[in-house]
Amino acid sequence: MAYSSSDYAVWDALTLPGCPICRLAAATAERYLDGLLWEMVNDPGVREKIRKAQGFCNAHAWLMTRVRGAALGVAIIHHDVLSTLVETLGSATVNDPSPVQAVRNALAGERAPGGSAAASRLEPRGECPACVQVSGAEERHVDALLGNLLRDEQFRALFRASDGLCQQHLRRALLRAREGAAVDALIGAQREIWERLVAQLSEFVRKNDYRFCHEPMGVEGDAWLRSIAALSGQRGHEERISHGQCHKTRTE
Repeated sequence: MAYSSSDYAVWDALTLPGCPICRLAAATAERYLDGLLWEMVNDPGVREKIRKAQGFCNAHAWLMTRVRGAALGVAIIHHDVLSTLVETLGSATVNDPSPVQAVRNALAGERAPGGSAAASRLEPRGECPACVQVSGAEERHVDALLGNLLRDEQFRALFRASDGLCQQHLRRALLRAREGAAVDALIGAQREIWERLVAQLSEFVRKNDYRFCHEPMGVEGDAWLRSIAALSGQRGHEERISHGQCHKTRTE
């Protein structure tokens, strides 16, 4: 069976720390924003989508600042969006609610608060364009992961040895799984991964007890950080550190 680019991407991501889907999603966002700032700033279709979304979400807006030389592209994009918002505010009045808000008010038998009309006009009409790109990539990579879990024992072994999926992407993978065998394989492997993490957290806690503080810290040294990633997702591509009470050097 032929392998896709998503298959190869997931295989590679599993050899690195953290949830592979988080890592690939972050890489997708970076590629999209790099391309936007260097090649698509003046594309009319792209600019229209950004205007409808009224810019980018917090995470992706600030991610643009990582791109060297991004200032001009960011300025052009935000000049466009803010100019549109200035016009929107200029046309908003207390006594002129949007059609949607007017219907809501009539059905509720209520008079709209003074600022509701303006607030309604400021509602985005589209999703953050970078989030759209990331969502599509996540679906492709989750599907690739599920497919490889089903058909490749070497991949299953690699997955079990990895940090596995974060809680959010585990739920997403389970919802996208179309075959019971894939669900069973994923649950079995993920449970093994989290059981290993729970044991390492227990050992980390034990070695921070004054009675055992003299014992050198091993792989459990950064378990507390990996537990955050497991429950809440990766924090970009920042290097993981190991520190805290009774600090030890991690044994590789």
